[in-house]
Amino acid sequence: MKRFFKFALVAAIGILVLGAAGFGFLYWSMQHDFVEQTTGPLTREKALKHCPISLPSTARNIQYASFNSGLQAAEMFVRFEAPVPDCYACAQTLFARRAKDDSRYSIPVFRTTAHPESIESTNHLQTSWFDTDRTSKWVVAGRGSSWEPKVWIDTEAGIFYYYVTD
Repeated sequence: MKRFFKFALVAAIGILVLGAAGFGFLYWSMQHDFVEQTTGPLTREKALKHCPISLPSTARNIQYASFNSGLQAAEMFVRFEAPVPDCYACAQTLFARRAKDDSRYSIPVFRTTAHPESIESTNHLQTSWFDTDRTSKWVVAGRGSSWEPKVWIDTEAGIFYYYVTD
């Protein structure tokens, strides 16, 4: 019987220590901003290490920037060049993943646009390469907010742009 109480005491202390460590990590992560961004275009092999989205095998000149502040805020930008069909396939994969995570989400349809809106980081990320204000032929789908991705594809130059925030 004495052995049982000793075991129960050790187990209870262990649970308390692990719980305190978990809450401590959660508190720490909510107090710190995490920024990950490129300083220039990357190859696919280098970008795969930290890019926040999956990339087609043909992606090149990849740039990304992401901001995360614990559970409070997030913002992600990705730009790459690839053949236009690969850009569409990447977008459909991202939208399908979102739909899998949320049964109420309906996959958006691409529509043409003459001039996409300019998006700037609200968290001081360096995103001058996110140049959707260029003149070209565009399609756009999605909203870009509340974890609903927004994708622009420059159908003339084969450039993919991704934006999402929370």
